[in-house]
Amino acid sequence: MKIDFLYNPKCPHTEETLQNLVTALKKNGWPAGIHSVQIKDLNQAKRAHFLGSPTIRINGHDLQENASPSERYSLDCRTFLIDGKPASVPTVDFLEEAIRKIVGESDTGKN
Repeated sequence: MKIDFLYNPKCPHTEETLQNLVTALKKNGWPAGIHSVQIKDLNQAKRAHFLGSPTIRINGHDLQENASPSERYSLDCRTFLIDGKPASVPTVDFLEEAIRKIVGESDTGKN
């Protein structure tokens, strides 16, 4: 499983989100190798298709179902839609469910 964690260091939700991601990975015995990419400016955000901080991609797929790349890339903090409500930090349960949807339960241990 390839995990990309893109973030802007100015976003206050980065550390808690990363901790929740690590917890979700460990809890399920999934490989915990996370490739972190610091997004420092708008040009880099555009090149990386950065949807806000933090952006998590599993095997190249954004964690948020139905997230669509847009022309409006930014360095702002990201909001996730969890149970129909906006949240600044994705919960461990949300992360687990999203990862399962992307990689499938039987493939989560594979790289």
